[in-house]
Amino acid sequence: MKNEKFIDLAGLVLSGMIGIVLLVSLHDRVNPFLNYREMQVGEAMLAYLMTLLGLFLLIVQAIGITFRFTQERQSFNSSGSVARLVIPIVIITTLLLTNQSSFPGTWASSQTRQQWAIEEFQNYDGVVKTIKHCKPIVDQVGQVQFVAPTRGANYVVSDPGSSGHSGEFTLEVVGDKATGVAYSTFHIETIIGYVEFTHQGRAETLKCF
Repeated sequence: MKNEKFIDLAGLVLSGMIGIVLLVSLHDRVNPFLNYREMQVGEAMLAYLMTLLGLFLLIVQAIGITFRFTQERQSFNSSGSVARLVIPIVIITTLLLTNQSSFPGTWASSQTRQQWAIEEFQNYDGVVKTIKHCKPIVDQVGQVQFVAPTRGANYVVSDPGSSGHSGEFTLEVVGDKATGVAYSTFHIETIIGYVEFTHQGRAETLKCF
């Protein structure tokens, strides 16, 4: 009985932790299945479905385990207990296997992250050029040295049809005087127009064209 309760409790804790991560990702629009990568529309839809399915399984599991704790246990069901622990482990594994982005990590140098983005995203070099020549940004950070993906939403969903590309970028803008963060969404083409720029704790919308 003690072993079964321990396994159930471990499954409940794991489910809660993963559920919080998935809920926060949906709230912040940073889907762990598709961030830091470029993908087709079908892959993006599958990523969102996997997120919702994962949340559903975790909720069902949490309700089931909570209900079991309120009932008197007559026998030890080892297979059932192991299954309840396996569910969150499978979801963690799925997250790791499906998010096979080669992103070097936010701790990597700005130069490394910028070079990675140029190789990963279509027309990212155009994004860099736009930011480097965006006068409102240059006025705040000085001559722009690097434009690199940082913590936040960074993905491109490409559509071979008429919809073109869509996505979001959260970019660290490193200048010779200061550093800021530029956030922008785009549609049809991977280009930057209006950006929400944060510098020294102050956020404002800037026009970069």
